[in-house]
Amino acid sequence: MREARAWSIAVALILAVAGLGCWLGTRAPSLSPMLAHAGAQKILLLHVGTEPSALDPQQVRGIPESKILNCLFEGLVIPDPTDSTKQLPGVADSWVHNEDSSTWIFHLRANARWSNGDPVTAHDFAFSLQRILQPEFGALFADYL
Repeated sequence: MREARAWSIAVALILAVAGLGCWLGTRAPSLSPMLAHAGAQKILLLHVGTEPSALDPQQVRGIPESKILNCLFEGLVIPDPTDSTKQLPGVADSWVHNEDSSTWIFHLRANARWSNGDPVTAHDFAFSLQRILQPEFGALFADYL
């Protein structure tokens, strides 16, 4: 008798919680209008999970920042989405290297521009590489270079 009563109470609680969840679900605001508006306006919505700690590409450490930076910046080359062992043109439309791969030459796209309209130059890439290698800058991933 006690066991049947305990099961009845447990089932009643489960149904009450499920019913409450369904009721709350119908009360939650829908994201559909926001998503439709963003799509119509060509706005990128990106859920990164938390507030980024920085947006300096050479100082970030986490995945949320990396997700944002991948949307903001394009490298000389980009990963091939169909073959992770290959690279596709990014800011560089072509590149060559010497026989032992110790020297690489990247040819930048003529129309490559920063968000303010200034042309992207080889100096921009050289500055970036020199900056990250400065010991006083203290870049976390400088040793990758």
